[in-house]
Parts: sequence; C-alpha cells; structure tokens
Amino acid sequence: MGEEKGIPKDILNELDVKKQEKEEQQIVTATVEGHQVKLPVPASIRLEIDFVKGQKLKVFHDKEKKQIIYKL
Repeated sequence: MGEEKGIPKDILNELDVKKQEKEEQQIVTATVEGHQVKLPVPASIRLEIDFVKGQKLKVFHDKEKKQIIYKL
C-alpha cells in the first residue's frame, strides 16, 4: 500500500476559515438600580467559568466603542 502524500484532511478542515464556528452572541437585559447596574451572565458561559463568591474582576471601559470588558 502506498502512503498518501500531503496534509491530512482532518487538519485541513480545522484550518479552513469557512468551516470554523462563529462566536454566538447572546443578549442579556441589564437590571438598572439607583446606585448600580446588574449584568447577568448567561448560563452557558457561567458553567464554563468557576466563579467564587466575592471574586474580584478587572473592568475596562472603551468610550469610543461603548464596550465594558470584565476580566478574571
């Protein structure tokens, strides 16, 4: 039996940009109170991250893009 030459098909599929999964955007509703805003985390994300009660996060705000980014 002859050996196949070239890159294996499964590796080519992983590198194919057209076949890569797109990021799913999820929409949440912020709860606005007089002194704070509560931003819920969707269950699909919350289950992937091990949150600890009282855990501190870093917050970044981009005024131009109107984005708030939380980092663990």
